[in-house]
Amino acid sequence: MSRSVICVSRTTGAEAEELARIVADRLGYRYVDDEIVIRAAELAGVSPKAIAEAEHSDASTSYAQLIEQVIRETAEQGEVVIVAHGASIPLAGRPDVLRVLVTASPETRARRLAAKDSMDILDAAKAVEKSDKARERYLER
Repeated sequence: MSRSVICVSRTTGAEAEELARIVADRLGYRYVDDEIVIRAAELAGVSPKAIAEAEHSDASTSYAQLIEQVIRETAEQGEVVIVAHGASIPLAGRPDVLRVLVTASPETRARRLAAKDSMDILDAAKAVEKSDKARERYLER
C-alpha cells in the first residue's frame, strides 16, 4: 500500500508552518507538529516540556529515540505533513517521503520575525543567527 509523507524542515522566520498547513489542507493530509512531542511524552511518562527541552539538547538519547519512534509511527499512518523534529532523518530512504526545506534569506526571516513578535530588527537578526546555529548543532546530533 502506498503511503504519502511530507517532512517539512524550516528555518526560523521562514513561515514554514503556514505553508505546511496549506499543503496539508489542500491534499487532505493531517498536519503534525506538536503531536510528536506530546505522544513521546505520553510514552515516556513525562511532560511535553521535558521532551521539548531534551529535543534541543544532548541530554537524553532515550527521548530522542522516542521522538524517532513516534515519527515512524506517524509516517506509517500515511497522508501526513510532519513539521520539524528532524523527521526526514529517521525516515530517510523511504520511497514515500518527500523532504522539503522552507527557508529564506536571513534578512527576510529577520524582518518576518520582527514583525510577528514585535521585536527590534537587530534583535530579530540575532535570533535568526542563533537559531540557525542551534539547528546546525541539532542536525549534527
